[in-house]
Amino acid sequence: MTTIDESCNNPEFYLENADLVVSAAGVANVVKASSLKKGSILINVGFEVVEGNIQDDINVETAKKICGLVSKATTGVGAVNVSFLVKKVFQNWANKHNLI
Repeated sequence: MTTIDESCNNPEFYLENADLVVSAAGVANVVKASSLKKGSILINVGFEVVEGNIQDDINVETAKKICGLVSKATTGVGAVNVSFLVKKVFQNWANKHNLI
């Protein structure tokens, strides 16, 4: 596993060779689809609001032409996050009332 951030000298090398890419930068179009390995899996978690519009870390439509599987940030992991949040809220409420 490799973490790519602004200090990485050659991020394209890692992206071109990765079977799985998880993008959580929160910067619109920071990952270029042309840098992705053909058939790889992209889990896109990050997004940025630009001029009132949500833009993913990568252009999802372009990535679909290259990757084997692409999850869109605004529909891909949001439901998982919400379900864990609801679970934790319920657990905290139940603990407060000595129910669990």
